[in-house]
Amino acid sequence: DPYSFQGMWSLDKLYYKSEDIRYCMSINGLVFDENEIQISGFLNKCNLYPKYDEKGKYHFIKDQNNLYLILTINNQVFNDTFKIKYINDTRDKLLKVELTSRNVQLIARKGLYNYDKHLKEIIKLEEMTRD
Repeated sequence: DPYSFQGMWSLDKLYYKSEDIRYCMSINGLVFDENEIQISGFLNKCNLYPKYDEKGKYHFIKDQNNLYLILTINNQVFNDTFKIKYINDTRDKLLKVELTSRNVQLIARKGLYNYDKHLKEIIKLEEMTRD
């Protein structure tokens, strides 16, 4: 996958319509396989979302200025188009991503990802999505 999305991501921040809903999840994880996303632990702990699926599809689109992640899932929070901004967290040696849509802002860190081994790729991803 050209944008390093495959793998596990844990959520540092998750806002929906300006409300912090990360606490609604029992496990704050996203897993991207080849073309499927699984939103782990999206339990309705805060009774906001009566019906949702934890699995869906994803793909990318790129225009002249931005890269976007399109999630197709029966889940009112995550079924959306997100602008992607990669973050090279040099202090904690992590690849992070900020995903922003009209209603959602989230920041996630990639798990089980060797920072030093992938540093050139991380720098390239961050430059590609810099504002």
